[in-house]
Amino acid sequence: MAEKHNLGTSALAITLAARESIWVVSDSVMAMDAAISRMQKMPLPSAGAGAFGKANLGLYQNADVEPALILLGGPMNSCVMPIDAVDGNVVVRASSFVATNEGGTTQAHEPVFNGHPDYEPMDWTEFRHHLFLVISGRGALFKVPVDGEHLVDVDTIIAYNSGLTITPVASDGSAAAKRLASIHQPLYRFTGRGSLWCQAGRTRDFGRLLRPHLNRQGR
Repeated sequence: MAEKHNLGTSALAITLAARESIWVVSDSVMAMDAAISRMQKMPLPSAGAGAFGKANLGLYQNADVEPALILLGGPMNSCVMPIDAVDGNVVVRASSFVATNEGGTTQAHEPVFNGHPDYEPMDWTEFRHHLFLVISGRGALFKVPVDGEHLVDVDTIIAYNSGLTITPVASDGSAAAKRLASIHQPLYRFTGRGSLWCQAGRTRDFGRLLRPHLNRQGR
């Protein structure tokens, strides 16, 4: 089984066992041992036509009988983060996908926020029965636990557990929801139990806008 080692926040070293293979966006490969080769170039199995739009996605295999290392990174000024099997089924934004193990299943996914009139639709794919995923995003990446509900700016979301329920904040009609939605569209409520994975992006600007609308709480 692949072993993962974070090198800061901008690179991830993965050690492949003998004959082990992983799916990788080829642009993310920074370096690899000579024993690793790109076997094929094709869509992820079961992803559906156009679901991922990754023409440079390849299956990389360690052909040696000894472990071999592949070093992965995201686009410039981005960070990478692994997601493990214990996190369950995860829906990932296509532009944030970096790598996953061979053998899991995938399915095209259409989140509710793709229907927002002011936001361009994005490709999303649900990963099931994966051993690990690697994702990338702008600035720092955060895993946010959800136990009840959590409000999130959709531009920061790069992955989430598929069991979470998603609703537009403005749809509940409350005064607080209307205030929040008016300062930053689109904003969504995730409810249930699971996790979100978010990119920093414009977090500082969003926090400055949001702060006056929040009740002060003691530490």
